[in-house]
Amino acid sequence: MNNSADFTVKHTDSRRYVIECRNMLYKFHLAASYKKKNDSWEIGSIDPPHSCIATNVEQDHRKLSATSTYNYTPSYKKAWIASTKAVEQIFGNWEDSYKELPWFLWALKTYVPRTVAIMETLPAIMSDGTCVTGNRIFHRLFWAFDLCIKGFASCKPIIQIDGTWLCGKYKGTLLMVVAQDGNNNVFPISFALIEGETAGGWGFFLRHLRMHVASQANLCLISDRHAAIESAYNNHDNG
Repeated sequence: MNNSADFTVKHTDSRRYVIECRNMLYKFHLAASYKKKNDSWEIGSIDPPHSCIATNVEQDHRKLSATSTYNYTPSYKKAWIASTKAVEQIFGNWEDSYKELPWFLWALKTYVPRTVAIMETLPAIMSDGTCVTGNRIFHRLFWAFDLCIKGFASCKPIIQIDGTWLCGKYKGTLLMVVAQDGNNNVFPISFALIEGETAGGWGFFLRHLRMHVASQANLCLISDRHAAIESAYNNHDNG
């Protein structure tokens, strides 16, 4: 970034991150992987050393913001720590945010009537295996706004599902379903937070999607998570 070089993300998931130089004349390739033992990302290979230098910052540079054009931060880790502390000062820490979730859902249902919000929790277990009385831990959440549910009835009978991994202290996956309206605009219809792309998590999400949002027959579903969805479907049939 100090040389104003742009890059293309070739592969990204919860375990690997691979980039290549956007300039095809240079065969620069960098691969990093997540190390669970250290709870950190480590660069595994850089081949060859990056020699591409852009003399000017392009206007369509995809990795720069308005401020980064003039001020580059050499350490992503320091920037991440600083941004995390800033978020905590404004919104509270991770634990406080999860404690506020039931109140947020109550407010959502109260002031946005007919909104669907379904949360699942797990018992809180001590390190010695005993259950904490009167204490529960967040597990999964599905929500869909009433206007989105109503609007989907006028959309094309096609839905697309995608997900992204959560970063920070608590891991998980954010899922989102979108449709397409008559003007070919993207129309979001439902969301979910699950523990990961497990059969149980997908089953929870798809079950409530079908029950509360997309109950019509002959619906086309598009997703690159076909293996996980098929596993959830088979487990549901067996159960």
